[in-house]
Amino acid sequence: MVFSSLQLFNVIRTPLSFLPAGFSSLSNFLVAIGRIKKFLLADEIADSFAIDQDAAYGVEVDGNFMWEAAEKVETLVTTFVTPFNLDKGAATE
Repeated sequence: MVFSSLQLFNVIRTPLSFLPAGFSSLSNFLVAIGRIKKFLLADEIADSFAIDQDAAYGVEVDGNFMWEAAEKVETLVTTFVTPFNLDKGAATE
């Protein structure tokens, strides 16, 4: 009886070692499905962005952008972008 029990535990040891990875993958799958569902069920935007065909520039940027640093620090990294303009067709050349 002892040897058969040891053999049974030896046989199920390998599948049980994959159980934590399976739970992790299942968790990632459920989070991804929730995000996709939220995106697909989101309301449509009524008005799209207005495009001014007579504008002097194709792109105008003037803003402050913030994000967290790669390491855990108490402050946020802030980048101040100097306002710039991109002429029409400049990005396609």
